[in-house]
Amino acid sequence: MVEISDIRDENSLKAWLETQPRQTSTVIAARSALRVLPLFWEWSLGRAVRKRDVTALPVLRSSLISGVAGRMPTPEIKGSAFAAADAFAADASAADAFAASAAASAFAADAFAASAFAASAASAAASAFAAASAFAASKVWDALRQDCAALVAGGEAMDLPLWPDQNPLADLWSDLRVKILNDENGRPGDWQFWVDWYDQMLDPQTNPPNWPLLEQIALIDPKVWEDGPEAVSKEISRISASVERPNQGEGAFVDPVPSKEEIANLSEQLEKLGLSIVALEGRIPSAADQVNALQDKIASLTKQLADAEAAGQSRLEKLTADYEDRFKTALATYVGEQKIKAPVELWTEKQIEHAALRDSAWKGFLLGLGSVAVLIIVIVLVLCFGGEVLERVLTPVGCDPVDRPELCNGFSFRGMIVSGAVLTLLTLTLWFTRIQMKQYLSERHLALDARERRAFAQAYIGLLHEGDVVTDEAKDQRAIVYAALFRPGSDGIIKEEGGIDPSLTAALSKLLAK
Repeated sequence: MVEISDIRDENSLKAWLETQPRQTSTVIAARSALRVLPLFWEWSLGRAVRKRDVTALPVLRSSLISGVAGRMPTPEIKGSAFAAADAFAADASAADAFAASAAASAFAADAFAASAFAASAASAAASAFAAASAFAASKVWDALRQDCAALVAGGEAMDLPLWPDQNPLADLWSDLRVKILNDENGRPGDWQFWVDWYDQMLDPQTNPPNWPLLEQIALIDPKVWEDGPEAVSKEISRISASVERPNQGEGAFVDPVPSKEEIANLSEQLEKLGLSIVALEGRIPSAADQVNALQDKIASLTKQLADAEAAGQSRLEKLTADYEDRFKTALATYVGEQKIKAPVELWTEKQIEHAALRDSAWKGFLLGLGSVAVLIIVIVLVLCFGGEVLERVLTPVGCDPVDRPELCNGFSFRGMIVSGAVLTLLTLTLWFTRIQMKQYLSERHLALDARERRAFAQAYIGLLHEGDVVTDEAKDQRAIVYAALFRPGSDGIIKEEGGIDPSLTAALSKLLAK
């Protein structure tokens, strides 16, 4: 957090203002602009002499309104501040001044229209101080830190002197006062009020401003300001005559002594006021009856309100109890659902896995069955139509019925090898087919079991949403359901297989037995 002692440039000031109320930004921007007002005023006098198209009135109006907004931030004053800023931006000569003076930039751009924002206030202060940097770069920041400290302490910064020690623009303002009050340049209007006003702003403690008067001047109709300095001077004189000065001091606006006509008017109004008081006294009894009737009505309404409050309290308690029950049920449901969520996901994965293995086993079973069929067909064809091939395979090596018939009577090792190979291949194919069939049935059984458990779990979650889940009876029932859902998993119907029987008859017998 930025401390007041660390405020030495625009960025640090902006960071500090962002932590403060919006009114603080308004005060900082207004007082920053007021400190460099003499710079712009002097420039406007020189411009008026050369081109006679510029007066300080728009900037004086805006600076007065900004000061009042810092002291009395009413909605009317804020509206007047925005109107002043719009008028300043729309005026061609003022726009030229705006471009020529950093001080006017602080006034028109920030101090009046948008000083409630920290960034705008910081920019206003930086622009104003840039204009005064040639005179006293450090004094302006010292003065600003004094304002910040006063605002943090809860004081009224607008009641403090603009310069805590020495005014670096004092000589400039002393010369400027003479130029302003000297009418040798033929400037229209009376500028005495503005000189006195700025003297009050420089040191409000020894020369306190008449804030009610300044508030009335700040609320002057914008059309009057558009009519020029003469119209504004007349309106200020009229307002000064009608606003009572709360205290006297140097530069004070003293109300004139009432005339005889004003005294006569006041006496006539006082007489009318007395007659009105007499008429009101005659209406007091009737008013007392009306007051009694109103009191009775208020008592009746109070009783109705108390009854309604009691009924509402009872209903609120009932709704609160119902809400607590619903909340407990929802919480228990959520907890139960989270407990069973992982098993449901597991059973879903197991179902998918077993379904894939089931399909693979079914394909293997069909493949084995087809292979057995092909082998049987080949054996039958060879036995029926391959006599020569069969005879040559089963007879001993070198057997020739014509030339060497003696070699045809003996043991045929080749025939035994061929016959055993064919029978072994057929046995292996049958065994593979049987294994695939068992695996298919096992995986199908496990997939159905996983799907059944998942369906049971989802149905149980649905029951949790509708039934009682917090009583002891519900907890006992839940324990039963958990036991059924989380029973040991089955491994299917596959049993351990023995080795392959060496003989075809034994293998066929074993297959038929199982």
